[in-house]
Amino acid sequence: MTTRPSIFVGLPLDRFHPNDYAALPDLVRRLDESGVIDGVTLSDHVVMAPIPEGAMPRPIALDTPYPESVAMFSAFAAVSTRLEFLNASFVVPARHPVLLAKQLATLDQLSRGRAILGASASWQEAEMRALGVDFDRRYEILEDTIAACRALWSASPASFESGTVSFEDLYVEPQPFTPGGPRVWFASHASPELVSRVARLGDGWMPWMASPDVVADTVGSIKKEMDSLGRDPEALGVFGFLMPVAADGTLLMAFGPPQADAPKPDLRRSLEAASASVAAGATVLGTSLQFLCPDLDDLDGALDTLGNVLADLA
Repeated sequence: MTTRPSIFVGLPLDRFHPNDYAALPDLVRRLDESGVIDGVTLSDHVVMAPIPEGAMPRPIALDTPYPESVAMFSAFAAVSTRLEFLNASFVVPARHPVLLAKQLATLDQLSRGRAILGASASWQEAEMRALGVDFDRRYEILEDTIAACRALWSASPASFESGTVSFEDLYVEPQPFTPGGPRVWFASHASPELVSRVARLGDGWMPWMASPDVVADTVGSIKKEMDSLGRDPEALGVFGFLMPVAADGTLLMAFGPPQADAPKPDLRRSLEAASASVAAGATVLGTSLQFLCPDLDDLDGALDTLGNVLADLA
């Protein structure tokens, strides 16, 4: 691995400090001080509902906790100075565009520009119905909402008109810390629509179930279109996955506690396996903190090990 990618960790809230969210900022402070973890991710849903059989590639526990990530990241921003915060992925159509612009501008101020919106249209129709959102128009709503936020983050007063949201002469203050607003990374499968969406409105891409070859081709297409639009293609962020791999090279898909007879993840082999993702364009490698550190009592040692392996591979 010749390029040191950023390392982002997701916090498995049902395992670390379950139902004690006030304890999480101290954990984030320790990650920030480590110098080897570069960002924290949180998943997002407003509500969950029974999922039709076969709709998802793996079972999802409906009682998995999804605390509101903008609120959580605001608490994290207060105890850190360098970590970035990425929603992975934030259900944009579930939020009113003007209110979302206000929330994210405030988070961007509190974090001094360390917020990244991982924007998704969502896959859960029941969630959209519960919030009064037209599921069939969710991608239109996604694009209109981001464009409306961009308008509110770029001028006061701001005006905007689209098929799903319109306003005139609105002031949303404070403006974001980052000129033009927080970075927006779109989460979606590779497609021509995705390429256009990122090139026009985004700052990054969070692939879903894509091989390194598909990622490389799609990143190339996005950068080419960004260049044609006068945007800097080299500023594109791309999310990759640091998956647990055993010492013999076996891919271990589950992030849960290992079974007694199951192979143990090997951090060095896992990072070596992720080099294909980095070569394809990934600027960030995301994993679960549970993979790096199954027990928080071992956190300091796990972070030291990660730092040593990253230094060796670099």
